[in-house]
Amino acid sequence: MSPAIKGWLRKLQKFNQSLSVKLTFMYGGMMFLILIFTAFLAIGSVHYLLMRQLQFDVRMSARQTVFYLDHHGQVDASIFQGQNVLTYVNLVVYNDKGRPILDNIARYEPGEPLTPGQLRQLNETDPDGAHFEIIDTENELTYRYLKRWESADGKVYYLQFIRGAQRERFFIELLIRQILVTVLASLGVTILAGVVLTNKVLAPLRAMKEPLKHIEVNEMGYRIPLPESRDEQYELAVTINRTLDRIEHGVAQQRQFVSDASHELRTPITVINGYTDLLIRWGAQDPETLSESLAAIQAETEYMRQLIEHLLFIARASAGELNIRLRPLETSEIVREVWNGLQIADRQGPHHELYLAANESALIEADDALFKQLLRIFLDNAVKYTPEGRRIMLSATATDAQYIVAIMDEGVGISEKDLPNIFTRFYRVDSSRTKATGGTGLGLAIARDIIDMHHASIEVTSELGSGTTFTITFPLLSEEGSADISPEE
Repeated sequence: MSPAIKGWLRKLQKFNQSLSVKLTFMYGGMMFLILIFTAFLAIGSVHYLLMRQLQFDVRMSARQTVFYLDHHGQVDASIFQGQNVLTYVNLVVYNDKGRPILDNIARYEPGEPLTPGQLRQLNETDPDGAHFEIIDTENELTYRYLKRWESADGKVYYLQFIRGAQRERFFIELLIRQILVTVLASLGVTILAGVVLTNKVLAPLRAMKEPLKHIEVNEMGYRIPLPESRDEQYELAVTINRTLDRIEHGVAQQRQFVSDASHELRTPITVINGYTDLLIRWGAQDPETLSESLAAIQAETEYMRQLIEHLLFIARASAGELNIRLRPLETSEIVREVWNGLQIADRQGPHHELYLAANESALIEADDALFKQLLRIFLDNAVKYTPEGRRIMLSATATDAQYIVAIMDEGVGISEKDLPNIFTRFYRVDSSRTKATGGTGLGLAIARDIIDMHHASIEVTSELGSGTTFTITFPLLSEEGSADISPEE
């Protein structure tokens, strides 16, 4: 195949893929089908009405002629006068032998006589001596009505009324040609109008395409201009712009997350590298340096382990790859287990006043491991940021439809400007203080993910220097719901 033909075919394929072309052909095709259907309906209706009129003309002529003969009493040329026989209806009168004697159309030769079969049918078979038939030949459609009439003196005559459909057939053929020409002309006008209308309708969509061409990962600021008319295209532009806003926000968060994670990992690696160099130079000769370096390396390694675990948890949660087993969970035993672990750990470090204010039994739909992790995150935070000797209190109560867990402390508190950001990954109210406590800046972000996985909600109230209260609300699991959930799920 020559390159010219290949290029032409590629252009044709590209042309066929155009939305405006598809809409135009679709619109034109629909209009063509509608026009063709309308044309067939119109032609069929006209044909039906004309044929009915032909039949009516024949029967009406027969009725009026018989009425005239009944009053006139004899057969003569006067039956062709007046309105007895309608226009274009041919009346032939036959004697009792079936021979034509009168004809309202001048002829050079007499017409064909009636056949014996026709005479027998009129005299013996058909009621009232009348017979109607439609004769359909290749060249002509003819309506014929035969009527037997008997005069007062006993003479028998046969009346034949004939109406041909030549004029009507010619009219229908002319009508078909005219309608066909009209349909083709209308189709052409429809396609041209479709091209103009589709180009006008799709113009805003083409305008939307230009800004989208410039959007890159590093260039997310382009937005689609909104059309003046508030129609579907306006709603589409608004939806796309909002989607771009969310994508831009997500990309910014991803960049910030990667940057923060890199920074968090770089710091302990730098510390470990520094202490490793110190060990290489002085560790063998100085036991104190050796002990300090090993302790620092162990602490930074533990910090990196926690950080990597938290990053993996967040990555799996974001990708929906966590193996979550939601099932009916009785809460009081788990709350008691976590609280006992907190008391044991607190005895080994700075001591606080620990109070388990309430531990009511409740049935919720939860993953037991994640529920434990959630409680530990908030209790560990309370321990880290509450000075020694101050109070930490846990309360777990159940209402008619909710299970409420409240963790209260008398710690350093959180300022009002920082409260909206505490669940943001790597956000720290005080970086130096958080680093000193061993935090990664991901605990509350993980807690928020766990809360969302359990369709729960959280409220935070805090005051600088007075403490913080986290209130988590779970929906209670009804007895019907617990019966529907298998423990193996």
